[in-house]
Order: sequence, then C-alpha cells, then structure tokens
Amino acid sequence: MTKRPPQSQPKWTDVKAKLTSLDRIGLIGLVQDLYAANKDNQTFLHTRFGLGKDVLEPYKETLDRWLWPDPLRNQDVSVAKAKQAISSYRKAVGESAGLICRRPRRPNRPARPCAHHQPQSGLRRRR
Repeated sequence: MTKRPPQSQPKWTDVKAKLTSLDRIGLIGLVQDLYAANKDNQTFLHTRFGLGKDVLEPYKETLDRWLWPDPLRNQDVSVAKAKQAISSYRKAVGESAGLICRRPRRPNRPARPCAHHQPQSGLRRRR
C-alpha cells in the first residue's frame, strides 16, 4: 500500500468541505468568532454589508497614513501598503461595485462611480 504524502498546507477546498458540514448557527458562530478575532475582519464585514456611516473611512485613513506621513512622527511613505488598502477595499465590496471610474473625464468634473461599474440585474458585463 502506497503512502500518500502529507499536505503542506490546507487549501480552500479543505476549508469549504468543513464549512458545508456546519449548520446556520455554526456558520454565524464562526463569523462572530472571526469578527471578534481581528479588526481587519470587522472592517471587511462592515464594508461588505455597508454598515456604518462611511465604510470607506478605515481605508481612507490607511491611505492618508502611508501616502502622506507625518514627518514629525518619523513616519515613512509606503505605496505598497496604500495599494494593499485599495486591494482590501475591492475584496470587501466584491467585484468592482462602488469603485471610481478610471476612464478619462472632462476637466472640472468630480470623480464618481460610473454606470459600467454598477451591478446590473441579471446582466453580465462584456469584457
């Protein structure tokens, strides 16, 4: 009988298999534990469900911190950490809903979410 090599790290499929065995109360308990475990998890869930006055605020604070550091506090710039905040926001909102359009705009017009980034009922966006 051949021995199967041990997996180095569990994969998403392993986690998914365990999740499917949980009932509704078990899933809610798991999400509650994740919520309590980490402030980033709280921010993610608040953003995903649109809870609070301004779900963008934690991400704005991170961008401000890393793109415009306080020299009196001896803080340095980190574009990588600012990009990570943007990436985290994208993951939290799912797809591209709520993102600012990168299409060229006319001068003196504010940046705003545009129609091609808004989810449409039952229609898939062409690529």
